[in-house]
Amino acid sequence: LAGEVGAAMRQLRVLLGGATKPEEAAFQLVLPTLARQLRLAWQARLCVEAGTSPAKAPPEVANQFPANPNLAKLSDWQQRQAMTLGRRVTFDQLTQALKSVSDADVRLKGMLPGFSPQETLERMLLEIVAIVKSN
Repeated sequence: LAGEVGAAMRQLRVLLGGATKPEEAAFQLVLPTLARQLRLAWQARLCVEAGTSPAKAPPEVANQFPANPNLAKLSDWQQRQAMTLGRRVTFDQLTQALKSVSDADVRLKGMLPGFSPQETLERMLLEIVAIVKSN
């Protein structure tokens, strides 16, 4: 989400390197981590649009936060990190990024055409970086 292709690819390779199969790493580490980050960025964007912080979010904003992960219940540094992302991305970009994660998930499950699991994940990361940089 920071728009750094090299760093994203290095992190992906680290996550895939420890698994016996790339599919296992995708379903256990990569996709859940990305989905969580996108959900936190979404909540942060809600705060940005409302002109508030997660800790001081009025009920009409805080009520939109899911139970898990709930940005308001995270540590200060996690909130600051999410707010930095929330300032960089729009709701439209977050929607597109979530669709990219969803598409990668169904490609890995064989419901959409795809290549190897690693190529599918790399494609997803490149799509997300392109989406974030389109701002």
